[in-house]
Amino acid sequence: MAQRGGAVHSHLRLSDRPIASDLIAVGSADLLLAMEPMEALRHVSMLADDGVVLCNTSPVRNIPDYPDERALRTELSSRTRVTWIDAERLAREAGSPRTANIVLLGALSELLPIEEAGFRQAIEVMFVRKGDSVVKLNQTAFELGRAAAPRHPPAFEDGVAVSQGDQLLDVLVDDQHALAASAADLDDLR
Repeated sequence: MAQRGGAVHSHLRLSDRPIASDLIAVGSADLLLAMEPMEALRHVSMLADDGVVLCNTSPVRNIPDYPDERALRTELSSRTRVTWIDAERLAREAGSPRTANIVLLGALSELLPIEEAGFRQAIEVMFVRKGDSVVKLNQTAFELGRAAAPRHPPAFEDGVAVSQGDQLLDVLVDDQHALAASAADLDDLR
């Protein structure tokens, strides 16, 4: 969304205990996923001391005084552990630059307590209405992201078990099925 003119950030909490708030307090996030380096730097204060950043290497130069790319990377890397993923290049390799977000999802999937099959199912559900070729394109982007993923353990060793992460993904997939059915109903009304 930030590439379309405005910065967007979202919080996602996974836990095997009740969550009092969906918001993550400043200084307590385990991981920051960023589509763009300056946005990663803007939100690095959200990270816990042992938190990590997973960031796309490609800047979105949508302001005239966008910082020097090398200086930006140096500043971000001086503040925390960063894994840089060239999501734009991998997305083009997959077949479409529009899949950069799915490349990053693939890299992220290596760090979350959710089975790979759950992500694949979610990708299929998200893109099935656009046809098999779009599903395959996004699956390829996901695979390339997984292959580029960091090989260090995630910052969070405690937290949700894989089965609980899969339950969360099942809820998201069910919600997407409901959204797709609603969209189909709307299409029938037109």
